[in-house]
Amino acid sequence: SAIAPSNSARSAFFLDHTLSRNSFALSLAVAAPKAGGTTLLSWEHDRDRLSDSVSVILPTGEFQRIPLEADGLAICRGPRGVEGILVEIDRGTEPPSYLGRKYAGYLEWWRQGRHVKRFDVKPIRILTVAPDERRTARLRKACQVATQGKAGGLLWFASEDAIMREGIAAAIWSTSKVEHLPLWP
Repeated sequence: SAIAPSNSARSAFFLDHTLSRNSFALSLAVAAPKAGGTTLLSWEHDRDRLSDSVSVILPTGEFQRIPLEADGLAICRGPRGVEGILVEIDRGTEPPSYLGRKYAGYLEWWRQGRHVKRFDVKPIRILTVAPDERRTARLRKACQVATQGKAGGLLWFASEDAIMREGIAAAIWSTSKVEHLPLWP
């Protein structure tokens, strides 16, 4: 049977996303030991392992099933002990409102303790890496609106530009409420 030719735009997007995900993993592996003796214990990006879904009642009152599929999972040992770091690589293709619903889904998923059941790790953060500072600000705002400001330290945001300029462990990370946080204390 013949294989259909690929769409070159889709292939370029897939390649860009894959390279960004793998670049993040490499940056994490290199920076972790320099960040207070943090160790990257494992990195995985298996779609089946990282996919889940959760039902939420949105601020609009709408009941919705939210698919959750992170791009990567790092398990690190550092100042907080062993923690999971789920990674979302944003390429700017989804509207912030869609990602806001996904953030609300992650919050509910975390409240239900599903991260412990799925990954056997209690402390967890979900990092979103956006292409630039403008997109990062829009996603932080979408997170704040969708979670009604209740995401606390669960959801973190940084731009790929800032990671390349200052390094992944630098004080470039923000939650929906607090800016300029280092990845590890």
